Amino acid sequence: IPAGERWLLDADMSVRTLTILGELLWDTSADGLTLFAGYVLVSGGGLLQIGTSASPMLLRATVHIRANGATHETLGERFLGSHPSSGDLTPRLEIYGRPLTRTWSL
Repeated sequence: IPAGERWLLDADMSVRTLTILGELLWDTSADGLTLFAGYVLVSGGGLLQIGTSASPMLLRATVHIRANGATHETLGERFLGSHPSSGDLTPRLEIYGRPLTRTWSL
């Protein structure tokens, strides 16, 4: 997703890799959306946003990282993450889901 562009994910998406330099906003009113990719990278001043703190994603949403041979030169294979490219830009990956009534730790 090019810098300066804002995309709304409102249908399933299947790509080899996804690099977000602009903004990708997940449609929180759509149930069962899936993003398929070998990796998802938020870079530069990019933003991947699934819900917000004020309006979390309450429906089913899936990011499926496939083993498709795609490799990033720094981060490797099969990941969802962020990595600064250069300059003063900070990539953001924001995921807000339904509130948990019970949590566990080991």
